[in-house]
Amino acid sequence: MIYFQPELYWNMGGGTIEQIMDNGATEILEVKFNRMDLPLLVGVKLGPVRLNIGPVGSYVINENNEESTADFDYELYVDAMNWGWQGGIGLDLTKLSLDVRYEGSLSDLSDSLPDELSGYNMDPRPSQWIISLGYWFK
Repeated sequence: MIYFQPELYWNMGGGTIEQIMDNGATEILEVKFNRMDLPLLVGVKLGPVRLNIGPVGSYVINENNEESTADFDYELYVDAMNWGWQGGIGLDLTKLSLDVRYEGSLSDLSDSLPDELSGYNMDPRPSQWIISLGYWFK
């Protein structure tokens, strides 16, 4: 009835940063990361329904921002493990499995930022909904 579900994901993600120039103009910059996510979920199974929650650690493997003009040291993310949480519900129907989870952040890398970026929450993990569909080969 109670289960432990560790997982490992390769995640290609990113987003945008709004950079404000000295002259007051703004520029939207694309930021791309590759990271490994390790959710460690604990759950309860009630018939075909599963409820789970747990921490998720993320380690940024690299960044791919060759086209970005941002004057920013992305190595801050590459060398830092950050933590979040996931919670959700799953449904197992014969050989199909459907999961819906919400992921939120627990890490704040603001303390590691240069002075000119202080006050910004620069966590590379977005708050997001995750929907997955699986097939059991058994």
